Formats: sequence, structure tokens, C-alpha cells
Amino acid sequence: MDDELPYFQPTKPTQRPKPPKPPKPNPRPRSNRGWIIGMVAGGLVLVLVLVIGVRAVLVRALCQQNPIRLHVAAALDVAPAVQRIGQYFNDLDRDVGGHCAQVEVTEDSPDAVATELSGMNTNPGETPIDAWVPDSSLWVDAVRSSARGAAAVDPTGVSVAKSPLVIAVPRMITGKRARWSRHVDWRTLFPQSLGGPPTSLGLQVQLPDPAHSAVGLAAIVEIRRLLGSQPTARDKFTNFVHNVIPTTSFNDPRALASFAGLSEPPWNARPITITSEQAIETYNQANPRVPLKAFYPTQEYDLDYPFALTTSSALKIQAARQFQQILRSSFAASYVRGNGFRSASGQADQGGSQFGIVGSPQSTVAFAAPGEASTALQAWKRLSLGSRDLVLNDVSGAMTVPLVPGGGTRLQVLEQAASLGLSLFPDSTEMGTWEYNYRLNGSLPYRVLVPMGPLPQQLGLITRRQQLQQYTRTITAKPGAPAAMYSSLLAAFRWMTAHYKAGHVNALILLGSGTQTAPHDMSLGMLLSSLRQDYDPRRPVEIIAVSAGSDANEVALRQVTAITHGQSYTVERPSDIAHVFFDALARRICVPNC
Repeated sequence: MDDELPYFQPTKPTQRPKPPKPPKPNPRPRSNRGWIIGMVAGGLVLVLVLVIGVRAVLVRALCQQNPIRLHVAAALDVAPAVQRIGQYFNDLDRDVGGHCAQVEVTEDSPDAVATELSGMNTNPGETPIDAWVPDSSLWVDAVRSSARGAAAVDPTGVSVAKSPLVIAVPRMITGKRARWSRHVDWRTLFPQSLGGPPTSLGLQVQLPDPAHSAVGLAAIVEIRRLLGSQPTARDKFTNFVHNVIPTTSFNDPRALASFAGLSEPPWNARPITITSEQAIETYNQANPRVPLKAFYPTQEYDLDYPFALTTSSALKIQAARQFQQILRSSFAASYVRGNGFRSASGQADQGGSQFGIVGSPQSTVAFAAPGEASTALQAWKRLSLGSRDLVLNDVSGAMTVPLVPGGGTRLQVLEQAASLGLSLFPDSTEMGTWEYNYRLNGSLPYRVLVPMGPLPQQLGLITRRQQLQQYTRTITAKPGAPAAMYSSLLAAFRWMTAHYKAGHVNALILLGSGTQTAPHDMSLGMLLSSLRQDYDPRRPVEIIAVSAGSDANEVALRQVTAITHGQSYTVERPSDIAHVFFDALARRICVPNC
């Protein structure tokens, strides 16, 4: 067993330690330039985004907290278009001196704004007007005719839109192609005596009141041009004014619907008026079954819708100049055309051609010269607005003598003139009538026949106008009665001065033989001295003397009327009546500086 090998227990083999991993070689160093650029660029973008965002927030905040608000007063017809252009401007967030500019457009009647800017009427508490878009430069001209108006309004020379004036006639009247409708022009508005259409046609010329309508104001400016500058032009213009019907402006569909309705039963009238192309197109689109016919005068007169500044604030002027740029943009031009206007260049929207709207502009009339509009407006007001007249009738024996052999008496001829005049005076007139000879009313040589008051006022069962008409048909003179003309004239003058009415033309109209025959009456010297003492330039009463017959004391009457800036006329033929009447009325244009 000894030979056996001892038990052998193998041992665990010895584990060799792992050799250490060789170190990784250091990578090649890279450049940091790209990373830095990327970081900077990203930072700049972020800063820029933040700046823009902050600025936008600040602009919006400024608009909400302290904006520059530009109050623009626009004419009623163009106001919706200007408001839409203003909204577009406001969305642009225009900056003015660190403030956001915002436009606020209101609808304002141009005549009311003109009155306010001229200083004739103020409305405390209302927001001042910073810019103005009337329907015509005529309003700007009228305002700037005064020193205060010239300082208040600054024209920019920019027009927002244009719309030609047209003569409007209901289509049913022209449907039979009546001859008169083939040559409708400015002269169609004239009475027959001035070269207008025959009276037998029965046309009713309804003229928008020039005191409140640019359409009417433009019409009388053009009509005065057509009548010329001859000495008789003033009388012709007076004749025109007394043959038209002053009315409201037909510048919107509702007003034109009322106008068109005059030609239908039960009225069956033949009205004719002036309005704008835009008003006609708007009306016809809404009323295609009863359209109005638009006649374009040979020379076209445009409403030009000017943009004028009315503020002295430097910041608001800057805002207005920026808004002015938008008003001249293609966006604004396209928008006004879509509202029935022409653009400032005269281009029309072709969509209106189906209603007779002309696609291309006509030859336009030159705009009114400075002061022309205000002169025409003053003339219109003096002729068409209220007057206060006391008519003093001679009923002495001298009035029973025929004016011409075999003809009517002096009284009949003069009362014919009075009847003609009475029919042409507007309802705004106040009138009264006295008559005189000698000791007609006790110891007084005069008496009141119709008391002073408005012509349409009721006097019992009839109006004052009707009572005056009745009086002119029944008045009689007393044969052989002398005439106390001087004392009657002075009493009537003193009464008119004591009862003077502001805002009216106050006149004493003497109708008689022009002779003083009453014994023991006051002398001419006493009358002249009293008139010089009693005449008050602050309460002017003019004396108009109309004498019938060649034996009138013309020298004395000229002296009397000159003191009151009046006029003396002598009628020797019945045919003189019309001229005398219209010339006497026409003097109202220049009183008291005739």
C-alpha cells in the first residue's frame, strides 16, 4: 500500500491578475467657435422676439391708455366709407411721438360744422373736431371767408372721393321721351322768362336749400355764372330764386324716395331737382322698379369731399398727415368706389352703369374762386329767407288818374305790382299794410288795414296772405282827397324802427303818386331832418318808394330814400312794373351798402 501513491488532492489553480486596460488616447481638441455662434444667434433671435413682443404689448397698451385720438367729422353720405378706412388705419397701430394714433369718425352735417368752425355757434362739452371731410370744398371756402374760419381750417388739397352733380327726374316723367327731357341742363332750372322750359310743362324745380346743402350751394354758384355779370344779372338771379322751391337735400335713398313719390298719384307732379350721382345710384339699386333718371349737365360739377385739418395740436396734425396717406391709398380708392362714389381721380365703379351712371368723367366746371361761394350764399339768404315789409298805400285823389291815357288808374297799376309781389314772397315773410291820404283816421292821415305778421298766419277764417290778396283787389282811392305823404311816411318809418326784427330785411314800401298835396302837413325839410335823427344803422329800415306817374316829386323821394340806403322808382308804363319789382327785391342782396 506503501507503494500506492498517496492520496492526491489537486489544488485550485492560481488566478492570474488581469492586466490593466490601457488608457484611451485623448481625443483631438475641437474648436468652440460654432457653438458660440449658435448660442449668440439663438440669443439674438430670442431677444428680438422678446423686443418685438414687448413693443407690440407696449403699443397696444399705449393705444388703450394714452392714444392720440383724431376726431374726424365727415359728411353724412361719405361717413360710412371714411369710418371703414379709419378702422383700417387703426389696425396699423401707427406711432406718433411714442403714442398710438387712433381715428374716430363721426357723421356730421357740413353746414353745422361750418357754422361751428366759423364761430357762429359753439357746443360746450362736445369733442373738438380735429379734421373735416365735408361733401364739397365750397364749405371750406365759405368758412375761410371769415378771419376766424381762415385760422380754424387748413385745406390739405386731398380729396377722399368725388361725385358729379346730376339733374334728377322721375323715370316715369321721361318715359315717353318728351322733348323737354332731351336737352336737360342747368338752364332747365330757369323759369321761362330766363330761357328755361315753357311754363306749360308744369315742371316744379325743387332746389336743395344752399344754406344747408352743398348741392344747392354749387347750383347757385353755377347759375350766377350763367347769368353773367351784366347790370341786369342781379334782377335775373332774384327772378330765379323766386321761381324755385327751397327744399331739403335729396342726398340719401329715403329722401329721394319722397321726391320720386311726388310724380305718383295723388300728386301727379313733375318734380325736378339736383342731387349727386352717388345718391342716385344708391337709390336706384334699392328701387330698380321705380328708378330716377340722371341727366349730366354739359359741364360737370363735382362734389369733391376734401380732407381739411381743424386742429392746432402738433401731435394730432402728425396723426392727421398719416391718416391722409391712407386716404390717398389704393385701398381707400377701391372702397369709396364700392360705395357709389368716384375715386379722387374721377374713376367710377362700372357696376353702376346699368342705372345710367356714366363710367368716365365729363369736363368739369372750375371750382369756385375764393369768396365766390360765400357771396352766392349771402345773396340767396337775403332773397329767400325772411323779410319784414310794411306796405304804405296812397289812396288820395291823385291815384284815381289814369297812368296812361285810356289805361288803368295809377292805383290799379301799382296794386297789380303788389299782387304780383305778394305771390312771390315766401311764407317766411312778415307783412302788413297801411293806407293814407288826409285825415283818413280822425286827425291821422293813415290807418292800419292788415296788421304786421307772418303771411301764413290765420286771421279769422283766412290767412294773412289771403287777406292781403283780397285787399289788393278791393282797394279804392278817394277822388279829390289830398295826400299827407310826408307825415304818413315818417309815422310808418318810426313804427318799423320801433318794431325792428333782427335776422330779417326790414323795409317800408311806399306805393303812391309820389306827391305831397295835403295842407298844413309837415315840410320836406322837417321829414329829412327827422329821418336823419331816427335812422339807426344797428336797426336798419330801408325805404323803397314806387311812384306812378310823371308828376312824382322824384328829387324829394331820392333824398328821402337815400337817408335809409333805399331806392326810389318811377313807373310811367305798366310794362315797367316787373322790372321795378324784381330790382327792388334784388336790392336785398346788397342792403345796406347798395
